Amino acid sequence: MTISENVKVFPKSEFRVLLVSDGSTFSETGEPLHLSRLSLPHPKDEHSCTFLVDEKNKCLYELKKVNFYNPHLPVSKRPITTTKGECLNSLIVETVGSEDGMVIEEPEIFVASKFNLVYMLLAFFEQNIKNLAYDADTSTGSRFISFEDMSERLLDDTDSPLKDLPACFFEQDTIGRAFELLCDTMGEPDDLYYKLSLQKVISFLRSRVERICEKFPESIMDSILKSKINAPSGKSEELDPETVRCCQKIYAIQLLGSYLSDFYVEQVSVCFRDDLNRGKDHLAKMASLHQEQRMAQQGIDELSASLSSTNGSKKRKPVVQQKKVPVKKIAVGRGALDGFFKRA
Repeated sequence: MTISENVKVFPKSEFRVLLVSDGSTFSETGEPLHLSRLSLPHPKDEHSCTFLVDEKNKCLYELKKVNFYNPHLPVSKRPITTTKGECLNSLIVETVGSEDGMVIEEPEIFVASKFNLVYMLLAFFEQNIKNLAYDADTSTGSRFISFEDMSERLLDDTDSPLKDLPACFFEQDTIGRAFELLCDTMGEPDDLYYKLSLQKVISFLRSRVERICEKFPESIMDSILKSKINAPSGKSEELDPETVRCCQKIYAIQLLGSYLSDFYVEQVSVCFRDDLNRGKDHLAKMASLHQEQRMAQQGIDELSASLSSTNGSKKRKPVVQQKKVPVKKIAVGRGALDGFFKRA
């Protein structure tokens, strides 16, 4: 592409680019909807995170800055970076059917991905769910509570991660659906009562792990997992799909764990104990084979270096010819013993 007069070039840091994970933030006419910015505590460790709120569609988006740097890629495939480790990139924007366009140098790029309110509820009700897991009844966990009471608790509790959400989220078709994923329900569809259920919590977590495995991220598969599950070159090891699935579950739980406390990670790991053990055994076996190959290669390299060094030290030394000392000739009758043999 050549830059024509119709293409504007914008220098570094003049633009912030937002990539949205789906089209729900745009109306049927293609006009962008209003997105407001909101800070909420992260369900994993409660540190403040930036979210975008779409009140019209009642959607919450997690906002993350990305630099497209993947440390697991081979060095030859990594993007060029500055001395500070920042990726060098430019964004080319073209208009369909027009010569107009833009080149944005090193823009700040943010990705907005849909966020599930259930993770916030899991963080808020963690102690109640722990009590259910350890057979300790609580008022929230042992009896049914109306939708209004559940919502009021989330709004009024100072520790609630959702207390700053707009009121439109605290309706039956939004937060109510999240309640149903974690609670047993009782009553009519328009007048439901909820009671936390450990079985439903576990079922939700299991479904998340299985969903990640069904659409396992190709970036993780190609840059991390593939080299670990396959045998090194020269080794014939059969790799069945079920073993691959078991290995994927290990990483799926790690991904899910980025939004969950250690308690929930432990609970869902128990559900997949046999699969996780099978995956770990396979990964350990492959790691051992790779280590053996590295050690063998290291031995070959050291032997080659040693032979090279030995051959260099055994080079033929030049022969030094000794000089002959000339012998002085003595005339007959002039020798040292000639007088000894003379007659007296």
